[in-house]
Amino acid sequence: MKIYIIGVLGRMGQLVVKRLDSEKGLHFIGGGDTESATINNIETNINPEEIITAISKAEVVVDFSYPTGTDVAIEACIKNKVPLVSGTTGLRPSQLEKIGELAGNVPVVRAANFSIGITLLNELTRYASTFLPDAEIEIVEKHHRDKKDSPSGTALQLGKIISNAHQRDFSANVIYGRQGENVQRGSEIGIHSIRGGSHIGKHDIHLFLKNETITLGHEALSREIFIDGVIKAIRFVAEKKQGLFTMRDVLGMRV
Repeated sequence: MKIYIIGVLGRMGQLVVKRLDSEKGLHFIGGGDTESATINNIETNINPEEIITAISKAEVVVDFSYPTGTDVAIEACIKNKVPLVSGTTGLRPSQLEKIGELAGNVPVVRAANFSIGITLLNELTRYASTFLPDAEIEIVEKHHRDKKDSPSGTALQLGKIISNAHQRDFSANVIYGRQGENVQRGSEIGIHSIRGGSHIGKHDIHLFLKNETITLGHEALSREIFIDGVIKAIRFVAEKKQGLFTMRDVLGMRV
């Protein structure tokens, strides 16, 4: 199976390339990024038109870039009818809409986090939030100093899962940190971000009840956990005809 990677020079892109070398039946055929480099004797593409042309030879596109790179990935997959595995965070609503349109023609796996553990945490959070509709909930996420977006895509995803379970509108029921004198807690979901050092990623969901607290959490100890999920997503998407899928679908998780 021929794999093309957009954002190939980034942390995730490089790890995917490294893993493809040892995966049976998967073959790296090229990648696109904002800089020129040679990977496995293959020159990276930096021009969007070159990327689109190169993707015509691919069977699956993997995108771990920036929102501008995702625009190219969507256009290329539309033109060439190639499945997409997308892990880029910070996408605009219009881009998510385009990914939905793409999924009407080809299979797409879209995830803010490809960790199997995070996928399970999503399910546990959904269950706990449904069972405890009156809980006051705070999400705390911690990442390395170079992470571009805040809060993390995973924290936002967890917040949306909680809001759906509580049948509330996420955007109208979330607060990012607290500051000031009159900040008594209401029914909102609080999301707090910590940045520093080389932390790969840690997410904790605190559910506060009147006389007890429940905490659900996950900490990444190696980026290999994300690559495990990406490989599963590549193999999954290659077997589908069309549709928008998540890691929940890839792993068949239903709690």
